[in-house]
Amino acid sequence: QDRPCSPGSSFPMPRFGSCLPVVRRWTRGAPTHGELATEAPCEQRVHTLSSNDDAAEAVRLPRVKKGVSWTGSDDTYAAGGADEVLEPVGCQSSMSDGGDMICRISSRKSDYSEQVQEVLTLDCSTLLRGVPVTDVLRCFGRIWASSEGTEEDYELSVPVSHIDHFLSHAWATPRISKVTALMIYYNFLPALVIAAIFAISAFVAKALGMLPMGNMEDTYFIVGESTWLLSLFFLHDAYCHLGSRFQSVVFVDKLCIHQTDPVIKAQGIKGLPAFLKKSRSMVILYSDAYLTRLWTVYELASYLLLRPGGRVEFLPVDIPKFLMLGLVIVSFTPRSNFYAFWWVAELVGFFLEALLCYWLAALQKKVYDAFANFDMSKTKCFYEGDRHIVESNVEAYMKHMEHVHVDATLTESLDAFNLLVRATVPELLRASWGTIGIPFRITIMVDIPGIVQVFDLLWASFWTGDVLTAQFVDFLLTLCHWVLAGPIALAAGVYVGKTCVEKEGPLARVLTLIAIFLTLFAVEWALAVPFFLLAFLAQHHPVKALLGWVAYCCALLAMLFLIHGLPELFYSLCRGGRDSAPGGDTVESDDLDGARAVDSDDD
Repeated sequence: QDRPCSPGSSFPMPRFGSCLPVVRRWTRGAPTHGELATEAPCEQRVHTLSSNDDAAEAVRLPRVKKGVSWTGSDDTYAAGGADEVLEPVGCQSSMSDGGDMICRISSRKSDYSEQVQEVLTLDCSTLLRGVPVTDVLRCFGRIWASSEGTEEDYELSVPVSHIDHFLSHAWATPRISKVTALMIYYNFLPALVIAAIFAISAFVAKALGMLPMGNMEDTYFIVGESTWLLSLFFLHDAYCHLGSRFQSVVFVDKLCIHQTDPVIKAQGIKGLPAFLKKSRSMVILYSDAYLTRLWTVYELASYLLLRPGGRVEFLPVDIPKFLMLGLVIVSFTPRSNFYAFWWVAELVGFFLEALLCYWLAALQKKVYDAFANFDMSKTKCFYEGDRHIVESNVEAYMKHMEHVHVDATLTESLDAFNLLVRATVPELLRASWGTIGIPFRITIMVDIPGIVQVFDLLWASFWTGDVLTAQFVDFLLTLCHWVLAGPIALAAGVYVGKTCVEKEGPLARVLTLIAIFLTLFAVEWALAVPFFLLAFLAQHHPVKALLGWVAYCCALLAMLFLIHGLPELFYSLCRGGRDSAPGGDTVESDDLDGARAVDSDDD
């Protein structure tokens, strides 16, 4: 990640890729300027050689060539020898006793270090609190109704040693949007497993004569889909009564920071960096309001700096609307004329997926543009007194981490912080979205209506009187098509949307939607050709069809590996419940600090 410095910039590059050597006070026998210049160009450090140099603090100085000037902070660097490290104007230095150089820097940096250390340390270990995700979701997200907290809300959280997910959100986002997004995020995979178990159990009970015969059209959607919906919206309530130990421990500001005791509340706000430092991942409930709020943007930037190896889950709150709409359309297609309406439902499904692909592409463009033009001074804050807290912490962090000169002004520190956010956050968000621009987990969510119906097909297939082996092969083919072929088609649609979304205007939007629709239709049916051939073969040669199914699955998996990559697929399939390991190494007290107040519905 190391990139060369850019002479002429208004301030040094951020720490990620900086070329700013650290110079400390020199004593007798220290290397000369020329010797220093021949060492490693990036992150170079020369240690103090004398025990009486404690008062001199390190400062990053840019390496410049002859005839090149660098303007950074308020320092101007004069031209020198071809390979000399030049001193900023105003730096008190002198050469004596055989070439000793004394560069005395103010010890003010230690003050900022103490400020950072203070906010990264909780006054009491019991302040680090988390809440089971079941308490966040029960009663259809009662706690999300208002940002005003009570003593009873605070008692829902308990002291913990770590936090699985730091829930970052804006209180301006509607309750229903956040709750449904979280339900799908935490419950969709367990609900799918439960639906499969019930559908298979119903099939076995029917085969053993324990359940009566019936009409396939009347019972097509009874088992799998209804069980999945019940599990999706009420599984967390069952966890509460069962006392499951597999619940995720999450941070919600309203529950984990005391809202009625001013002293404890102030301590919790000051210690927000400790919550971030102890969090294994961050789940962002993204809405249009998210990037306009000072505290939410600061939370994201703080976590990325505190946990550079941590995972950020970017969860748009509008996705459940598309999922529920698709589920309703497929579920309520008239039973008696199901096959007559099959093509209509299929075309409507493609159109909805095209809208989803276009919306995801437009959302990504909006997010990336917002971070590319990020400016902390333009964010909104309900109480402007909080802005001073945030800016003071940013300044302390930037100077403590030596991103800027210790004598840099507040404006220069904030400018450097803005550059740091613009350079690092978009790349990490791309990693969260996946290689193609859409996580594999979201593509699976989109196809959930079809997946749960596959299990209903298995439950109802016994009533058709066809060959059982052929029906089972058909079940495997259908499942493979929804789980593997569907995400491939959706990824292709998102790619086309990202390519065309730059064009503006009503006509351009319509043409983009048509292009996405045709792409989805073409890819979906191209991948479906082997499916129909194998389904026909299963009626006569089930064993050969089963071998063909294995080859079909391998080909689709290879495509998914090329699109998403193996690590992303593995994480998407295994995500759910409690994370098994931290997302990355924790950066200790040398890192960014911050605070968060939960004072209004606007922050």
